[in-house]
Amino acid sequence: MRIRPTGTAYFLIVILIFVLIFLTVSLTYDEMKVKLLPALISAITLVLTVIALTQEFKGAAKTGSTEKQVEETDHKKKEVPLGRFLNAFGWFFLQIAGVYVLGFLIAIPLWIFIYLWKHGHRWWSAVLQGAGAVLIVYLVFAVLLQVELYPGLAWQFFGSHFGS
Repeated sequence: MRIRPTGTAYFLIVILIFVLIFLTVSLTYDEMKVKLLPALISAITLVLTVIALTQEFKGAAKTGSTEKQVEETDHKKKEVPLGRFLNAFGWFFLQIAGVYVLGFLIAIPLWIFIYLWKHGHRWWSAVLQGAGAVLIVYLVFAVLLQVELYPGLAWQFFGSHFGS
């Protein structure tokens, strides 16, 4: 019996191709400090994508025939309003804008705090998770990998006007 890939499997295959291209390009950089971060991120993403793709195919093999699989997914499908997708992309772009304006070390914990707090977590739990995330980012990238994290436009502006 031949198992036909699902939409999720096709999506994961596309991600796999992009990650392989990204990894290949990042390994061509001359300086180790420049290629380490993109190579590390793409290698981790590659491993996670292969795991997800493997699970997707194992799940398709367990359900049996393609017709049975389609019937089960149609039965489980729910209507997802467009507003929920736009909300998710809004949170994503808010994080990007936050990093651009405030820098990594301010935007990451602030975004995590606001997101978790708005989605029902207690404020102290959201603060702890935001602080933990920024601590991990700082230790891994700034200390261990010695990568200079982007400070943000605000810090560049204040540094040029009030600094030396």
